[in-house]
Amino acid sequence: MKKTFLIVLLPICFMSCIKRNSRAWTEAYYNKMYDSIYQINSTIIKDDSERKLFTAYEIKRLKTELPNGFSSVSDDSLSRIFSKLGKDYAKTHDAANMKAALPWTEETERSLKESFADANNMKKLNKATKEQLCNCLVMKLKEIYPDSLRTPIPDSISEKVANSCIEAMTHNKKK
Repeated sequence: MKKTFLIVLLPICFMSCIKRNSRAWTEAYYNKMYDSIYQINSTIIKDDSERKLFTAYEIKRLKTELPNGFSSVSDDSLSRIFSKLGKDYAKTHDAANMKAALPWTEETERSLKESFADANNMKKLNKATKEQLCNCLVMKLKEIYPDSLRTPIPDSISEKVANSCIEAMTHNKKK
């Protein structure tokens, strides 16, 4: 879950930082896009080797997904493509220990809640309970990490936050 969460959130930064270009994948365009994505990734992924691997993966896939470049798709489509790339990367690479700092934004919170909701242990919960638990998890993480979310989230923190939310929800049901 942790690796998927991190990778899914990366598109948030891409959408706001990458400048669109109408040129197809010339060598100059490729280098410019690689440099742009690498720079964006540097604000999130602190380890240089992890950043290089992830950037190379993204560029390779983007050339396939967007043969006519970034300007060939809408912002919504581009966002979906980046989300798909992130999810695919998380499934095919060991991204569980990728260190990152993600600023708290509405999009970060939304993506985090979606990631939590998709976790196997959440599948059996009804929609209202799942939503309440996801909201609690995000709130507790924001208390621990007020400036930006640090990933990977240590297991001890994850367990503490989960237990706290479960306890709070159980206590509220008894009232």
